[in-house]
Amino acid sequence: RTINSIKEQTFKDFEYIIIDGLSNDKTEQIVKNNREIIKTYIREKDKGIYDAMNKGLNLANGAYISIINSDDYLNPGALEKIYSESLKNKDSVIFYSDMYVFYKNIKKKILLKGKISQESIFDSTLSINHPTIFVPKIIYKKYGTFNKDFKCSADRELILRFISKKVEFKKINMPLSSFSLGGTTSKYSFK
Repeated sequence: RTINSIKEQTFKDFEYIIIDGLSNDKTEQIVKNNREIIKTYIREKDKGIYDAMNKGLNLANGAYISIINSDDYLNPGALEKIYSESLKNKDSVIFYSDMYVFYKNIKKKILLKGKISQESIFDSTLSINHPTIFVPKIIYKKYGTFNKDFKCSADRELILRFISKKVEFKKINMPLSSFSLGGTTSKYSFK
């Protein structure tokens, strides 16, 4: 589903990099079956999810970089929307959005609101929908990548680092991705 969501994007000028930490879930075969859209496939042991993400960031050549984990997916038109917004904004703006959340046994989707601002840090409403974030490569070069010392919150630390450096964030008015509960950082309750 993740790979299909990339294949089905209407905007086709992208590079798709897959970092596989020696999974045993048929990833290798799935990648072989989809080589036509995958520019780079790295299969090797890593030191955790953020180490794997940093490997991908270091290999990426695009102007904007998005990280989409296995079992999550980009919604239709997401790349087209980012491309369109990038033409209207400075090349140092980070784009983000709300996202849909699914749980395997529940058909209903939940819209999880994204909120990233100086105010949200202080009133505890900061909400990072990591699969919706598109960061310019130049921002990673200037302020660094994921700090691997944070085992399950390096994405939050990275966003706070960007905010502290006064990087501009712009919220996109459509959910760019969908997130499936059950992964490393999805220990949430939506009662």
